[in-house]
Amino acid sequence: MESRDAKRVTIMDLGAAVVAGKVSMKDIADGIMGGGAAAADDDNIFDTAEPRGGDTSKNSRMSTNIRTSSHSGHSTKRRTSLQGDHMGAEIRMSMSMSTRMTSRISTFIGVDSSAANLESGGGGHTDERRTRRNTEHQMTVGEHIDALAETVVNTNLEQAWFLESCMASPTCQRICFPAEHATRTKRQAADGNGPDNAEGGGKGKTLGADGSDIIWFGLEDFTCSGFSMVAVEDMALEDPSIYNVLGMTISLHRKTSVQRYCLQFPKANMPQGVGSQEVKSLVRLLHRCDHVNILCCREVFEDQDRIYFMYEYYPCCTMRSLYQSQTWTQEQIVNLARECCAAVAYATSIGLQHVGLTSSHILIPASAAKGGDPIVAKVFGFGLMGIVQIDQHDHLAWAPESLDRYNASLKDGSNFVLRMDGALRQSCDAWSLGVLIFTLAAKNPPFRDDAAVLQKKWQFSIAFEMLDAEAKTFVENFLNSIAEKRSRPAKALNHEWIRKRWRSPAGDEDVFRKLEDFVYAPLPKRLFGRFLTRFLAAEHLRAIAASFYTLDTQGTGVISVRELVQIAKANGRPQAAASAIFEWLAAPGGGSITLLRFAEAFAEEVIDGRALRHAFESLDDDGSEVVSPEELYEVLQEMDGSLTLAEVVRHIADAEQQVATLAGASKGDGYASGKDDQAIDYGEFCQLFPVRVQRMAVMSNRIDTERTTAEDLSGRFGSYRKKIQDWIAKLRGVVETIRKLSDTTIERTEAGSEAAKALKKEFSRLQDALGNAPGPFDAFEFQNMVQRAKKDFQRRQFGDDSPGHAKNKGKHKKEEVQVNSDLLGFDSFLQDVETSLEHHQ
Repeated sequence: MESRDAKRVTIMDLGAAVVAGKVSMKDIADGIMGGGAAAADDDNIFDTAEPRGGDTSKNSRMSTNIRTSSHSGHSTKRRTSLQGDHMGAEIRMSMSMSTRMTSRISTFIGVDSSAANLESGGGGHTDERRTRRNTEHQMTVGEHIDALAETVVNTNLEQAWFLESCMASPTCQRICFPAEHATRTKRQAADGNGPDNAEGGGKGKTLGADGSDIIWFGLEDFTCSGFSMVAVEDMALEDPSIYNVLGMTISLHRKTSVQRYCLQFPKANMPQGVGSQEVKSLVRLLHRCDHVNILCCREVFEDQDRIYFMYEYYPCCTMRSLYQSQTWTQEQIVNLARECCAAVAYATSIGLQHVGLTSSHILIPASAAKGGDPIVAKVFGFGLMGIVQIDQHDHLAWAPESLDRYNASLKDGSNFVLRMDGALRQSCDAWSLGVLIFTLAAKNPPFRDDAAVLQKKWQFSIAFEMLDAEAKTFVENFLNSIAEKRSRPAKALNHEWIRKRWRSPAGDEDVFRKLEDFVYAPLPKRLFGRFLTRFLAAEHLRAIAASFYTLDTQGTGVISVRELVQIAKANGRPQAAASAIFEWLAAPGGGSITLLRFAEAFAEEVIDGRALRHAFESLDDDGSEVVSPEELYEVLQEMDGSLTLAEVVRHIADAEQQVATLAGASKGDGYASGKDDQAIDYGEFCQLFPVRVQRMAVMSNRIDTERTTAEDLSGRFGSYRKKIQDWIAKLRGVVETIRKLSDTTIERTEAGSEAAKALKKEFSRLQDALGNAPGPFDAFEFQNMVQRAKKDFQRRQFGDDSPGHAKNKGKHKKEEVQVNSDLLGFDSFLQDVETSLEHHQ
């Protein structure tokens, strides 16, 4: 008899058992494939007469987990067997539908579903893994579908097909895939590719998106440099040839706002025979090249397509655009010749030659285009020929030897510069100097075309007749047809023409004392000066160059220890001071002081608010508008490892105390003391530079004085406003009457005679009105002011209290007329103008 309490096992029950981990899909499938026959035991609905593979544990597990309430008897077993057959059919249909659905989804998204099936327990499971003690989680059908859906999202949504090209461009990759961009170098290094593997003489290579080779030279990545290119239309260059001829653009650092000239070269156009060894050697020499008359290269970067040379920003014009219209004096021309010779001599001393000098490579300050002094000219382009470029826009200043080799290289495409030895390159630069100096003096180059250069035929123009005779020998020594006999730039600095027309500026004593005070200041103070030089603009460095030239007595563009010792001896200063100055300011590994190191002592005097703000923001990494001692110490410690955090903290405390003292003095005794939070805000940062504080205080006092004077004058004349208006109206009436009477006097009648008499009276009225202008002082008091001014002038000029007063007494009357006429300063003004004109002539 059938039991009515028998429980029907449905697909829902099996699903719950699978989720609970009591049975796996493999067990169910094995039970279905076993035939679903009735078993001897009424509790095991999937038992068969001969279990597959002789696995009895499987059937026992099924009998334990899936049970039905049954009674003894054949009818009960029969019903259970029928129920098992029916349930097996449902399970097989569900599994078949699930398999087909999974297969279709896998085919749609292009994913192999077999990979997911490996985790579900199918295929290759042993009997041991199917024991009750096996707790490994088995994936359900729903989990399979979830995994496939996640793959769909990752493939089609998170990494859309139209973003695949962004992975090939570093700039786009940095925006779209920042994590991949940040770890790209590490991945390339793990694969044996990338810029870090560009060692030795070969080039490092990686594959681009199109399968082409990407050449790496082992330089810093431009995309991580922080520089952004300024659009060409926004550059506002003083001379368009800076971009059109030299190819330089302007770049701006996003964090520090430092400007740079950027010169880009495509890697695909690199000259023949140039590899990473040559590029790295050039970069090392460019970093060593620091000279007042050389446009210095500060950084070099690369990306997959280009090399970027970042030069100091210097508002300038090329010599090519100025030499025909210039009206420079002979002293100014001599100084330009000296600066060019000093630049080439210094570059040669460190192993850099130019080989491709032209008039466009001589950069002259932009103020010279408006009539200013062309002092502090710079030479651009050392070391580039033969490494990143092989030609220039013109060859009129090229040496015949380099031009001849260049013409020959056009046939075979060889790198003629690398084939030239160092001595020949120096001779080529000497010839180019002679051509450029000839062009400065004559306002025209000595050659008209390349053929004339190769023939080496030239002659002096009539313009040289206006110069000293030594100018001709100076040029002739450079333009010698025999390369080995040409004058060297270092030797030319001692030529008679330069020594006759050039002298270092006066004021070396004051400059030396400033340097002496600076090097004996506390270490944090000195490091602050060194830190500020990173943010000095071109106008700041040019202002400092005026002081720099006072100590450069040899005109080499650098200051040697010998020059410092001579200046110290001439001004009565100890030799130890000269040694201390040189020890601190001399460039590492060099035997001289360059302009950039010299600027450390004067940075706080010339730096303005904009550059100072940029310096502060570069320290404020977290954007909190304050700089902590740790942040400041981290930056300064990179410059000098002997600096301690305690010194920085003590320096900040002194600065905060100075701020509190100044604030208390300005607000009265009741003002509270300043902050002692051991953190520097922008106001306190500005107080760290006492010379600038003093300069700003002088300016503030001057502004206050001018404001007080203006308020006093405004108060004095305020009450006379109505009288002044009436006085002006009276003068206008007199002028109008004079105009009418002047027309009447022309008539030859009695009315004309009367008009002449009236005109005389009107002139008298006009004289009286002009002599009695309304104001705080009347005519009598103004006359007394004239007398007092006259006596003060006589006392200053002749010294009434001096022993020579009786001797000079007779001269007082002779000067009286001059004193009266010069009361308002008209005569002295004209004399000053005349003296100034004579000085400029």
